[in-house]
Amino acid sequence: VKHENNMWPRVGLVLATLAFVLPWQFSQFVLLTQNLSLFGTHALGFAPPVILSPVINAVFLGYSLGTILQFFNPMLISSLYVSSYIALHVVLYLDSLKNVFPSSRTLKIL
Repeated sequence: VKHENNMWPRVGLVLATLAFVLPWQFSQFVLLTQNLSLFGTHALGFAPPVILSPVINAVFLGYSLGTILQFFNPMLISSLYVSSYIALHVVLYLDSLKNVFPSSRTLKIL
């Protein structure tokens, strides 16, 4: 996978996520499934953090904008998607500390 520092695909991902979240408040469950599949690709070693982090951040930005435009819907704020986003970023951060944790695959799965 080639890493490009182009902003336009991320903007498109933010707008697509925003258009997905606005009309349907239960979209959080679909985004949770997407987050879990992204975690799986990272845990298996298919997606490095440099590729995965901008995608996750763009989707979360679209989700956050949708939450704001839905007047801070409590169902969106307290969803499992938000906690999975935080957990995935903790895993990506710990993955960057490969020198500290020699067995990173075991750490990712835990």
